[in-house]
Amino acid sequence: MRLELVSIPVSDQDTALEFYEKIGFTKVRDNMFGEGMRWLELSLGGETNITLVNWFPEMPAGSIHGLILKVDDIEAKHKELSSKGVKIDPIFDTLWGRFANFYDPDGNGWGLRE
Repeated sequence: MRLELVSIPVSDQDTALEFYEKIGFTKVRDNMFGEGMRWLELSLGGETNITLVNWFPEMPAGSIHGLILKVDDIEAKHKELSSKGVKIDPIFDTLWGRFANFYDPDGNGWGLRE
């Protein structure tokens, strides 16, 4: 068993797509699959992809937090994302790694971990 997809609730899929491509995701699929429903799937090249969704009433835009992206060099990635206009918090140290948090346009919470 493996985790295949994580749904990220967004208010505007095109705005979210622009943000996620800016931070390194690549569009895998972009298809209509029902009345007013667009399947927008993105990947970082690993086994788990994300979908940008706006059709689940129980998942309001911005309600996902605690997603962590593993990086080899957090200082370099922090600088890269900052230079692309991503508002990212300062790096902080914990017993289980170095972290920096950031949010998508809807407020979904992400972290970098080295």
